[in-house]
Amino acid sequence: CGYLKKMAAVLGKTADAKELQLRHDQFRGVTSSLWDSTTGIYLNRYLDSAANSYRLSPTLFYPMLAGVASDDQAKRMLKEHYDNPEEFYGNYMIPSIALNDSSYNNEYLKGAIWPPMNFLVYLGLKKYNPAAARDLADRSARLFKDAWAGHFVLENINAEKGSARFEDQ
Repeated sequence: CGYLKKMAAVLGKTADAKELQLRHDQFRGVTSSLWDSTTGIYLNRYLDSAANSYRLSPTLFYPMLAGVASDDQAKRMLKEHYDNPEEFYGNYMIPSIALNDSSYNNEYLKGAIWPPMNFLVYLGLKKYNPAAARDLADRSARLFKDAWAGHFVLENINAEKGSARFEDQ
């Protein structure tokens, strides 16, 4: 909403910009309430029960993209989760669910790497930790170049073998 508000302002759509600012503020407030100080990360919440989901995925880093996380929260998320090789950090990044999750099976949204997720996490990292953003960009580029060299444009990438290894499965 923040970026759409900026676009609306450039286009002279002041009523739309005002509405988008209201939505942006509302989003930030709701997202802030998802911070879990025990786990040190923003959690998803089930809409039907209002219970938190403790499944760790790259989407939990998206509050950095929106600029919702404080510097201390971002540092904690990175230290405890992003940089954790049992969860997200490894040779191939970022699995779509933590490597130590009981449902991890390296398929689709249960572990395989999705380029759009990497991009959104990268944009958030740029705001808080440019070195981590650069590292993710370099790792992602290697994965995608590896796929392209094999004449593949992959929807998702094997989180254990890398992009050129799907033909082995």
